[in-house]
Amino acid sequence: MTRAFLVLALLLPGIPAAAQQSGQAGLAVGAPGSIGIIWHVSDAIAIRPDFSFSHTHSEGTSSVVTTDSWGAGFGASALFYTGKIHDNVRTYLTPRFGYARTNASTRLSGAVTNPEQHQNSYSYSGAFGIQFTPTRRFSVYGEAGLQYSTVDSTYKSAGPITLSEGKTTNSQFGSRAGVGIVWYFN
Repeated sequence: MTRAFLVLALLLPGIPAAAQQSGQAGLAVGAPGSIGIIWHVSDAIAIRPDFSFSHTHSEGTSSVVTTDSWGAGFGASALFYTGKIHDNVRTYLTPRFGYARTNASTRLSGAVTNPEQHQNSYSYSGAFGIQFTPTRRFSVYGEAGLQYSTVDSTYKSAGPITLSEGKTTNSQFGSRAGVGIVWYFN
């Protein structure tokens, strides 16, 4: 197995690479935690929709509190290629929009109420990226920029006599970074 990777690593630099062609598409896997598709609309523009999901289960040591949380999200990026550093290294600017929904429920053993929480997250970002394409079917990318996000949270706890509910809104501005790989279909 190690020999196969060594042979591949030695052969990849010798295979000529070209810029992605109009209509070319591939599977994009990015960190932090997204899976998507990239489609090159033209030689200068690409679209990269993605999705993510999560599940968290936590339990206290005395098994009094159990929490389950499920989340799903999607995002869309447009890549505007700005130049070439080398034959197979290109730079781009990318605006991005993201949305995520998380639902959490807590079970308290012996309690009449079981609180629930729902979150809607919206993010808007812009980044500068670099894409390295050693072969026609494979590339890696990295990007860094700024992001603004808001999170709307609602919670509800119902008892036999009382109903408690509320809403909070948080916003955040800061840096954003990501890396990923792309396997092209054609």
